Amino acid sequence: AWCFDARGEKLATYGLRKTRVWSTATAKQLYEVDNPPRAKALALAFTDDDATILSCSDDRIVRKCPLSITEAGWSTIEGVLGEDTYAGKQYNSPRRALFSPDRSQLAVAYRGLPVSVWAVDEPRPRPDGVCVSIGDRKRLDLNECNSYTSAQCMAWNSMTGHLLGIYDDGRVFKWHPFEDDLQESTITATHIECSTDGKFFVTS
Repeated sequence: AWCFDARGEKLATYGLRKTRVWSTATAKQLYEVDNPPRAKALALAFTDDDATILSCSDDRIVRKCPLSITEAGWSTIEGVLGEDTYAGKQYNSPRRALFSPDRSQLAVAYRGLPVSVWAVDEPRPRPDGVCVSIGDRKRLDLNECNSYTSAQCMAWNSMTGHLLGIYDDGRVFKWHPFEDDLQESTITATHIECSTDGKFFVTS
């Protein structure tokens, strides 16, 4: 995983053993921190006015590391991603994770389970919503679902707060965590990105 800071002046890269922060102007390393063992980062982001790095890993743990004290290493943000089950189904390792542009929310996708969004900018993280597909909503008893429609790709609309994504079958969806407003398209794709002004999105 990798990310730029808000001004494009620093680049953070999460490797096998270390996370490093580089100056984009000089290509020199500014900071480095040891990574937790057996944890692959799915999402990385700068926060706190680019003074802290956030990560979400495939072990279902969200961590933070202040750049001013990198020797202290990564610390766990407790309470993010909640319990180990959803509607009686055991959560597996996340396949995708994406912080919102303002770093206040985290979208997580699992195999066979709906996308969930968590608020991560508060002392006590809380769930903001779960994106259950229209087809899954029509089932009489969601607790009897053996498998839910899941997402293979996601992108945030920074202006409206919508989460755009692509289901496993290739269909494009748009969903708002607070309003639970879900729209689905018959158009199929494998990748999706949204423009910074929120007016357009592109698929491939």
